Amino acid sequence: MTYRVIQWATGPQGRDSIRQVIDHPHFELVGVFVYSPDKYGVDAGTLVNRPALGVTCSGDRDDVLSVDADVVLHMPSFASPHEELDADVVEILRSGKNVVSLAGYMYPAAWGEAHAEQFDVAGSVGNSTLFGTGLHPGVLAERVATSLSGVCTTIDELRFTETFDMSQHPEPKMVFESSRFGYPEQDVTIDSPIPGRQYSRYFGEAVYLIAHNFGLSVKSYQPRVSVSVTPTDLTVAAGIVRAGTVSEQRWEFSAETDGPRISLCSNWTLKPDRTSDTPGDGWIVELEGNPSLRAEITLAPTVGLPRSGPTRMDAVRHGISASAVRAIPDVVAASPGILVPPAPMQRWRQTD
Repeated sequence: MTYRVIQWATGPQGRDSIRQVIDHPHFELVGVFVYSPDKYGVDAGTLVNRPALGVTCSGDRDDVLSVDADVVLHMPSFASPHEELDADVVEILRSGKNVVSLAGYMYPAAWGEAHAEQFDVAGSVGNSTLFGTGLHPGVLAERVATSLSGVCTTIDELRFTETFDMSQHPEPKMVFESSRFGYPEQDVTIDSPIPGRQYSRYFGEAVYLIAHNFGLSVKSYQPRVSVSVTPTDLTVAAGIVRAGTVSEQRWEFSAETDGPRISLCSNWTLKPDRTSDTPGDGWIVELEGNPSLRAEITLAPTVGLPRSGPTRMDAVRHGISASAVRAIPDVVAASPGILVPPAPMQRWRQTD
């Protein structure tokens, strides 16, 4: 079977996704939606430094959604308001196309039945399915960490920590516009529309999904952030970070449940004296219980995988895209509505 694929947005993540679709023998790229006018009419193959495909990029939503396709790989800018993203996802689902998204949507029920219902209804109308994925959130905490819990008889806390040096990230829109590095510290708060509210919803779904996979109820959910500013100007791959602006961010998204405490932490820095080969860069799973467990996860560049510098950033980007591209057959085959990743075989239960 050949799956007809539309790529929704073509930032670094979307371009990597296009290459994976082109390289897969059972996928056919049939449409590309772009936000930037300078990409209108550009051949999708040319956009990713491949031979021309005869598929041109378009900024017209109706034009893109008129194309016959099985699935839309939804990879929009994180700077986009969630209301806009929700409206796009609903429209795509209603058009009869399945959606695999990197913008959340792993567990929409976290924000109430009404919020989730709009996607279930749209999926029912279009006979289509919505699936949210990614590395973190998406796979590593919600599926890997919860599966590891199968070796524990008791668990008091699950902690999942991400640490990354983003000084070599080449995309200014991601580093500055979406993540708000290089901004005054008062612009990076839990209540700021970008990135605070976006991250709280994005990572919050992961917290609720972990609780769901453990068979737990969330009693309270608490997002927190602390930042550090640079005393001097910094030159990083994405541009200049001015003195007195944000150069480090430490986010924590935690929940008290009727069982273990769940805590997801993200530590991001632009300090140029660190590299992504520094020990600890990547992800750490910690389960406090009986027995306690600690696991480290890293991704390393592979021969033939494009690299922008001496970091793992390209490998991470490739893995994020792969989590979406490889999900296509299962999402197309799934029942209409929201597809929640399956729980691990061993769900958490506190022993007496």
